[in-house]
Order: sequence, then structure tokens, then C-alpha cells
Amino acid sequence: MSGLAAAISMSWQATPLGPPTPLVRWPDLGCWARQIRAYHGWSRPQAAARPHLHPDTLKSVENHLSAPTPTTVDRIILGYGLDHAQARHTRELAAPPMDLTPLDHLRHRYATPAQQARLARLDHAGIACAYLDPLWHTVIANQRFHHAFPAWTPTTATWPSGP
Repeated sequence: MSGLAAAISMSWQATPLGPPTPLVRWPDLGCWARQIRAYHGWSRPQAAARPHLHPDTLKSVENHLSAPTPTTVDRIILGYGLDHAQARHTRELAAPPMDLTPLDHLRHRYATPAQQARLARLDHAGIACAYLDPLWHTVIANQRFHHAFPAWTPTTATWPSGP
């Protein structure tokens, strides 16, 4: 692994019942901005100078003291020389959180006879299929999916054995 991705490390925690497991942290703009700065070895004043921001503005972003304006986010993207994927990630982190449709509403919406028939056709064709919500909860799935992923319960929010 190289580049910025290599600079972003995952923490590990030992568990009494098995091998160490990763500590998953919810991504946020402040942490992301600090990681980019650390990767390049920039001090906060050096990093703030690149997008022509005041160091206190960058400190405010990194420490979640205030929500950055879209202009500030764009200046960070340009000043830090982020590629397209990194720029998209940065903008998504800066956006307000989304309200998600409750799982029971999604199940009601997608558990229609037509969807059940489609899942059955895919099952018969040997294709595992499931509809998942943005948090990876199973909305509906066919039998092949349940056989392929037996540890995946309707409320599992992560891959049972890792992505």
C-alpha cells in the first residue's frame, strides 16, 4: 500500500477470546484533514498556507469547532492537491448527515411479490442476492445468499469475516 492510504492506519485491540480486532472509527472531516497534514509532515501553519486559510480556520475544521463553509472545503481540496476520489470523500465528510429510511420501512417497500419472485429466479440460477441498506443491514435476501453467508443476520452491519 502506498500514498495517502498508507498513512491512514487502523488501530487494533486485543480481545480475550481471540485475535486482535480492528477498532473502527467513524470518519470525519477533522480527522481526515489531520491525517492528510500528518502524511505530508506539514505543521498546521504550513498546511493552512497551502489553501490560503488562516491557521485558526484549519484548527477549527480539525477540532470540530465549527462547520466549514463550502468555500473552505474547496480551498482545502485544491490546496492539499487532492485527487477526484479524495475530493469527493472530503465533500461527503463535510456534508450534513443524511436521515436514513428505517429498516422496517425498507423491508415493507421491497418485500413485494415481484421482488420475491426475482430473488427466487436468481436463487434458481445459483446467484446469491440481497438488498442491503446503507448500513449493510439485510433488507431482503434469497436462500442462496443465506447459505453463502450463514453468519449474516438480518441486522448484521458488517461483513462477518471482513470485507
